Amino acid sequence: MRKIQVGIYVPFIKETRHSIMRKLQRSEWMKHFDKFVEEIRKGEVFYLIGEDINIDPISGFEIDPLASKDIGIFIERLRKIGETFFETIENTKIEKIKIGKGYLIILYDTVDRIIYHSDDFKNWHQKIKNLIKK
Repeated sequence: MRKIQVGIYVPFIKETRHSIMRKLQRSEWMKHFDKFVEEIRKGEVFYLIGEDINIDPISGFEIDPLASKDIGIFIERLRKIGETFFETIENTKIEKIKIGKGYLIILYDTVDRIIYHSDDFKNWHQKIKNLIKK
């Protein structure tokens, strides 16, 4: 099925990746900062993709105008208390913020820019899984 055919129905489907992403975008991130840091210090690894933080990673534009505005502050505070590393693998910019034994890893990539057919999604998803393994 083509993306445009699915896209017409997305607003009417109860749970989609868009509805889950919207929950992340509209969360009050700073309210969870201390607990998040505590878990990362213990060794948890938390992954975000550019869209999760309400930014189209290619254009830099905001995705959801109703999203919480504190995700940038959240990430900036994490950078200040942790070690930040940037790398590019398979044309994808990756930011790793190490705090204690764990990481926040942000993959600056977007599924919406490259997917048209179901096989495209399968290939993109495999690419992300490969990046996470590295």
